[in-house]
Amino acid sequence: KDHLGNNRVSFGRNSAGALEITDANDYYPFGMNHLKSGNAYFAQGSYKSYKYQGQELQETGFYSFKWRNYMPDVGRFFNIDPLAEKFPYNSTYAFSENAVISYRELEGLEKVLAIFFTGGFRGEGKSTTEVNKHTQTPLALYNKVAEMGRANGVDVAGGVYQTTNEGLGRNAAANNASEFVQNNYQEGDKVVAFGFSHGGNQVVEFNDKLADMGIKTDASVIVDSSGGGLGNSIVKTTVNNSEYVMNIFQPNANEGQSHGEKMKPGEGVGRMVNFNADVPNKPLEVEHSNILNKQQPLILNIFNKQVEAAATEKNKKGN
Repeated sequence: KDHLGNNRVSFGRNSAGALEITDANDYYPFGMNHLKSGNAYFAQGSYKSYKYQGQELQETGFYSFKWRNYMPDVGRFFNIDPLAEKFPYNSTYAFSENAVISYRELEGLEKVLAIFFTGGFRGEGKSTTEVNKHTQTPLALYNKVAEMGRANGVDVAGGVYQTTNEGLGRNAAANNASEFVQNNYQEGDKVVAFGFSHGGNQVVEFNDKLADMGIKTDASVIVDSSGGGLGNSIVKTTVNNSEYVMNIFQPNANEGQSHGEKMKPGEGVGRMVNFNADVPNKPLEVEHSNILNKQQPLILNIFNKQVEAAATEKNKKGN
């Protein structure tokens, strides 16, 4: 591939097991192929392959950019940009805002992969839509983020994973969520993570697993990370692999309730904020049982910025 993600040369093994060139492509700036013989000739059946900017070339000669089709011979889409209202300065059919030497066209409606973790006693680490006292608020938050996405023309995919601080569900949530991201992530997508109570531990593990995949979390929000009945001895306090981390906590273990604490930025963290939500001289004002509801506006504001970034990131330098 070149710097714009264009597939230039493909290799395969022939019947003798030797490597040979199976496909070669030279492009004009807007994606039309040079006319050549030999390896650049595409016979019937070879059109359905991924070429210019990694997109699939159709038998009609159009490129399928997921939400609309592109004609490289004229350098224009023939479908209206679904986000056109947000970019009134640009033609609704323009390709990469005509800056095709340095920038690439993303697929129009970019995704936000939103992974929410919450604690509880019945969690199995699986994505759930079941409403109970542990999932009710996280599910409501996730649905609001999805609504933000729809309002901005962005797909929001993911879900709420309920975990527990012991047994098989302790680490299963991070495993299942990272597998979901691995199967659904595409270049240009945003990844956001949220964790409440023992779900905070899962955010830390989730980010580490994504680091092994070469994927970075764009924003992580951790609220009152704690270990429940096992205390805070099992709480992971160093967060890695996230461009932005907001740790919201209250230090009061009122009547035996759980509480959070300050966390530290680890490897691959761009910025980290520790926010003590405790109210001075009112130790019972904020506690583990109500901190999530009280901090909803702050949480949603962070995720809304990520949704808006996904909506406006129409052109991005390819690597």
